[in-house]
Amino acid sequence: MHPPPFTRVVRLGTIPHHREGASPVSVYAEIQWDGESLTIHGVEGPQPNGNAYGSSGQIVMSYGTAEERAAISPAPGWTAETIGRFFDLWKRWHLNEMLAGSPAQREHLATLTFPGYPMSHYVWACDELAAVGLHPDPGHLHKGEPYRYGSAWLREDVPDEVLAELAAFPESDRKPAWV
Repeated sequence: MHPPPFTRVVRLGTIPHHREGASPVSVYAEIQWDGESLTIHGVEGPQPNGNAYGSSGQIVMSYGTAEERAAISPAPGWTAETIGRFFDLWKRWHLNEMLAGSPAQREHLATLTFPGYPMSHYVWACDELAAVGLHPDPGHLHKGEPYRYGSAWLREDVPDEVLAELAAFPESDRKPAWV
């Protein structure tokens, strides 16, 4: 049984302001669990007028490496390790009801490196999956047919342990500007 819906705002820490001499800005994230779907979004330096000093939305993409994550000076209750874990959970479970591939398709694609644009990620993924007999995936039926990559959003349950871990991260020690 999943935990009840919750919303939690966390402050991971601070990053240097892009303007030389300015004070560091806080990095916040909001975790929303509605009982079925998990969404997480973040803001670097939110301002009362709705703007931000840095990025907003899927800021997880800016913190993919240990070096990028090390730019965050941890807030009270956070460490470099817990910040890393938070981003790993975010990357893995955000939008758990909007997955473009079957488990086998996602697992196979995770072992490959997308060559980049201007190539279409979708075309590349379909070609790679077809080469190993996973497009369509005969082991995953959707509406009675083998699932074709990207033909429908698939849903994966977020494990209760993951939701408990997300709910246990330290709540923000400061009120973000958007509240």
